[in-house]
Amino acid sequence: MGRIKRVKRNPFTKIESRSLHVLGVVLLFTSLLMIPALAVAIWQDESTLPFLIPVIPCVLISSALMIFFKNPKVMRPVDGIVMIITLWAGLFVVGTIPYLIYGLSFVDAIFESVSGFTTAGATILPDVASLPQSMLLWRALTQWVGGIIIVTMFMFIMPMVVSGGRSLLQNEMSGSGSGNLYLKMESAAKQYVSVYVILTAAFFVILMLLGLSWLEASTISLCVICTGGFMITSDSFASYGVLVKIAVMIFMLISATNFYLQYKVFVKREFGAIRKNEEFRFMVLFFSAVSALVLVAMFMNGRGTGDVLESVVDVLFSVVSIGTTTGFTTVDYTTGWPFIGMSLLLVVMFIGGSTGSTAGGIKISRALIVLKSMLNEVRQAVHPNAVYSVRFDGRGADEGVVRSATVVALMFII
Repeated sequence: MGRIKRVKRNPFTKIESRSLHVLGVVLLFTSLLMIPALAVAIWQDESTLPFLIPVIPCVLISSALMIFFKNPKVMRPVDGIVMIITLWAGLFVVGTIPYLIYGLSFVDAIFESVSGFTTAGATILPDVASLPQSMLLWRALTQWVGGIIIVTMFMFIMPMVVSGGRSLLQNEMSGSGSGNLYLKMESAAKQYVSVYVILTAAFFVILMLLGLSWLEASTISLCVICTGGFMITSDSFASYGVLVKIAVMIFMLISATNFYLQYKVFVKREFGAIRKNEEFRFMVLFFSAVSALVLVAMFMNGRGTGDVLESVVDVLFSVVSIGTTTGFTTVDYTTGWPFIGMSLLLVVMFIGGSTGSTAGGIKISRALIVLKSMLNEVRQAVHPNAVYSVRFDGRGADEGVVRSATVVALMFII
């Protein structure tokens, strides 16, 4: 009989747990995110404790999680869902710590952290301008990183969740002209993030050239690219000049555009893709038409300002800001606009921006698909023997895409 060979077990074998490994990566990334805010606190002679205290334990815990846990070779859809929940929970908890050390209550601190990372843009701070500059930068950084996570979630994380992730991704990118992009999303994720970073840097330079301070330029560029909405002033953009408002408006529109379209334009240099993309064309026309209607209603009611250019810019800015769900303001439209203007803003906000972007709402392409499906049903009733299909970007949309768009719209209404 042969001798039994004993296999020596490695005591440092990593345990398979995607959720804990991802949590370690998130903790490390979030702790590194505090370094710019910490540097500003040192530079401006502000308290460094809100960022210095959490950094060391976060780095130690994240290092331990990445050392002792690893990603399994096979991941079930339920593992992917748990991983995503863990990712967001880790961000929310770590993001709360600087606010707590600064002096906010736990409820206020967690609210500000969640609002930042989800790019919601709501705030409980009555006087934002009174915050230290390091804390203002931290708020903007949380929104910017939240936007990156939304991008990478649908381009890198979701495809790893096998069929479940691909279905979610295909639903989010429906009608965007992306085709079977989700099959190669993992390799394209870095390019998408690169575009995100380049747009932020370009906008920062433009704002500096327009005369803004480094704090204004950095926080505005960080929050506009992710369609977030945090500001360092209590009156949002009311005190800024026309050129700054126009620049912000243009970049809000770019940020609410489908990431795949941005990728084709800025990376693959397919500039004709903008003209061919039905969703982008409709978004621009829709925002322009609503702005024109609001302007007509304002001047008919005698509520337009003396400066026509300023009135046009303020209305365009408000419609684009609400339509992209960024949330910046230049005027108090709750009291200065006619009722029809407020009603149109609600419609624009409900529809939102493009699919595959950080903008909210049911998204432009879904609204178009549902509208075309409804029109086809009416035409079918008039011509029972005719065969109609929903066409988007010159191609027929699958029944699954139409069904998903309808379900999302109905759930959004409910």
